[in-house]
Amino acid sequence: MEMRETEDDERQCEADRLLAATIYLMSCHARSGCPRVACMVQHHLELIGRHAEAGDYVRDTCRRLAAAWEMVRASDERRVRERCEAAAAIAVAPKLH
Repeated sequence: MEMRETEDDERQCEADRLLAATIYLMSCHARSGCPRVACMVQHHLELIGRHAEAGDYVRDTCRRLAAAWEMVRASDERRVRERCEAAAAIAVAPKLH
């Protein structure tokens, strides 16, 4: 019985750690706007959304948020691509003196 409780506690701790890591990653993304961080947030939300020890509301919310973070990631990638293209255009533009 004690071994089973330990395994259950470990799984609950894992769910809690995933949630804490996701919140941390969200705060990192707020500072950086990095598409890789957005991808990691999405992945963590998907993991929590499937985690058996997360509560029903938490799982449902995380599944919905994972879809929203997919859009955030795509938007971040578009923004980075546009910045790179703009920088490349400036680099090759003829210099006027």
